[in-house]
Amino acid sequence: MTTSGERSFRIAQEVRSHAASGRRVGLLHAAPLRPDSRIAPEIQTCVRRGLASVVEASEKGTTGLLLVHGPSELDWPRKPLAGIRAEQAMLICHQIADYGVTRISQRLGVGVQWAPTNPWLRDAAPRNLKLMPDDHRPMLEALPPRSSPTRRSRARIGWIAGEGLPQPPDTEKAEIVALDEAQLSQLSLDRLSLLDGLAYFPAPEGVQLLDTVVLAAAHLGVAVAAAPWLKPHYKGVAVYCTPEEALSRLIAKASRKRPTDPVQPVSHPPAGSRQRPVMFVASNGVGVGHVSRLLAIARRMDPRLPLLFATQAQAVSAIERLGFLAEYMPSASYVGGDFELWDSWFRHDLETLVDAYDPALVVYDGNNPSHGLVGAVATRRDCRLAWIRRGLWGPLSSPFIDNSRWFDLIIEPGELKGQHDDGITARRRDEAVLVPPIRLLDEGELLTREEAARRLGLDPSRPSVLIQLGAGYNRDVVALVDNLISVLRRVEQLQICVAEWINGTQPLNYWQGVSYLRGYPLSQYFKAFDFSVSAAGYNTFHEIVNFDLPTIFIPNRHPSMDDQAGRSSHAQAQQAAFELDESELGDLPDLVNLLMDGKAREFLAGNTRSLHQSNGGADAARWLTQLHMAAQ
Repeated sequence: MTTSGERSFRIAQEVRSHAASGRRVGLLHAAPLRPDSRIAPEIQTCVRRGLASVVEASEKGTTGLLLVHGPSELDWPRKPLAGIRAEQAMLICHQIADYGVTRISQRLGVGVQWAPTNPWLRDAAPRNLKLMPDDHRPMLEALPPRSSPTRRSRARIGWIAGEGLPQPPDTEKAEIVALDEAQLSQLSLDRLSLLDGLAYFPAPEGVQLLDTVVLAAAHLGVAVAAAPWLKPHYKGVAVYCTPEEALSRLIAKASRKRPTDPVQPVSHPPAGSRQRPVMFVASNGVGVGHVSRLLAIARRMDPRLPLLFATQAQAVSAIERLGFLAEYMPSASYVGGDFELWDSWFRHDLETLVDAYDPALVVYDGNNPSHGLVGAVATRRDCRLAWIRRGLWGPLSSPFIDNSRWFDLIIEPGELKGQHDDGITARRRDEAVLVPPIRLLDEGELLTREEAARRLGLDPSRPSVLIQLGAGYNRDVVALVDNLISVLRRVEQLQICVAEWINGTQPLNYWQGVSYLRGYPLSQYFKAFDFSVSAAGYNTFHEIVNFDLPTIFIPNRHPSMDDQAGRSSHAQAQQAAFELDESELGDLPDLVNLLMDGKAREFLAGNTRSLHQSNGGADAARWLTQLHMAAQ
C-alpha cells in the first residue's frame, strides 16, 4: 500500500468498488517497510472516507475473500497473514516473479487462485497453477471528470515516460507532459482528466502495464494512443499507432473533445449538506499582497463555508482579526538554506494540515507553486486546487510555472483596462479565468475623513499626505522616506503620515513631528489624506485608484518585483496619477505643490473614477464556490 502510482490506483479502485457493493473492506500492509514508507495518498483517501479500515498484522480475523497483490513482494518470513482466515484467496500477479512464491496454500490455509493482470503474464504462468478464467483488470468506478472553465490554445498531451520507453516529442504543436513514475505518484487518478490526450508505448517484453492509468484516462474522456501490440488487451479504448504518429492522432481527437461553452460560476453551496472547508495558502512576498488578495476573496465567500488560512507570511494576527483561523508555516526566505529541503518540509507540514482539516479546496496565492505544494494536494482525488495568479510579472519567471497544469482553476486578478503586459503569465492567459482587480475593502468600508483623522491624531481641516512605500525587504525605504519627508516638510500646514507594514523589516519611527499609520488594512484610513506618495504594488495601487486618492507613484523596480513601473506609468498615461523614479526625485517639489491645489487633486480623482471596476474578489469567490462544490 506504500507504492504510489499504478499499484495504489488499482488497489484504491478495488476498495471503492467493493465498498460500493456493500462489502466491508480491510487493508493490511504485508510488504517490508522502509524508514520513509508512507501509505499512498489514493489509499489514504479511501480510509479517511470510511471505505476501508486498516488491519494490523497481529490481528486475527476471518474474511470471505482475501486479495493478495504482488505476492512476491510480501514479507513472508514475518508471517504477515498468519492471523487471517479466508474462505477464498486470490493472488494478483503484477510480474512474473509473483508466480515464484512457494507453499502458498499452506501459508494461507486455504486453496488459492492466481489472477494475472494481463494476457502476457497469463502466458508466462507455470502450467501447474490454478488461474482465474479471466485476467484481473482494474475496477473502474464512475470517475467524474474535472471540468475546466478555460479552453487551452494547445492540446495538453501526457506522455508516459521512463526507462526503455520512447522519449516525448519536442514540439510546439502541443503541451507535452512527461509522466514518469515519480510524476504519476504526485497525482490523483481523476486528475488525468486535466489532460487532452495520453500516449503509452511500453516495450513488448514489458508485462507490468499501467492498466489503471490507461483505462481510467479513457474512462474520463481523455484520448489514448497506444502501441499496436496492446490492442488485444485494451481493445477499443485507444487508437493504435507508432510513437511518431501519436501526437497528430491525439491532437486531432483532443480538438473534438474540448468543451465549446465555458462553465458558468455559481455562488451558493447546497443548503443542509456537510461542508468541508476551503484552505487558503498564502505565499510570503515582500509585503502582504498574497494574504490580502486571499482575504479579499475569503470575505466574499458564502458564509456557510468553513474557511481557514495556512500562511507563510507573518500576518497571522491580521488574518485572525478579520475572523479567520490561521496556521503559520515559515517561508523558504525566512528559514534560509536549501530550497528543495525546505520544500520537502513544506509538503510534509501542508499534508499534515490537509489531513487535520480535510479541505475540499486549497487556494494558493503566490508566484511559486512548488512541487511540495502540488504534491501535497494534487495526490488527493477529492481535494481541488486553485491558484490566484497575479499578472504583470515583467521579466520574472518561476521554475514551477509548468505546475499550473495540475491546478483545477487559475484565476488572474485584473489590472487597469489597457494595461500592457508581456510577462510570462500573459503568454499563458488561456489557462486562466480573468476577473476585475481584487481589493480587500469596498468603498463603503472606509472610515470617514473625520474618524480616520481622529484615530491617527490628525487635524481633518488641514491637508495631509500618506507615505506608503512597502515593507522594505528589497528597497532602502528609510533613506527614501527621509528624502520625501525633507521635501514635504517645506509645505506649510501639511501633515505627514508614514505607513508601516505589518511585516516590515524595521520600524519607521525615526522622524519627529510625523504621524505613523500602523495596523491592517491601511486603506481604511485613505479618506484622512489629500494625497499620497506610494509604491505601485498590486493591492495598494488598485486601492488608490478605486478609492480616488491622488498619488505620486514611486515604483519599486527591484528585479524580484512585478512590473510596478509598468503599472504606474499606465496610470500616469491615463492622467490618473504621477510617476517618479526614486533615483530622480528632482520633480518631487513641483508635484507636491501641484497636489496641494484642490483643483489638481480633483482632476486626478475624476480620471481615476473613469477607471473604476467592480471588485473581482466577489467574482473569484463565485468561481471558487463552484469548484468547492465539485469536490464535496
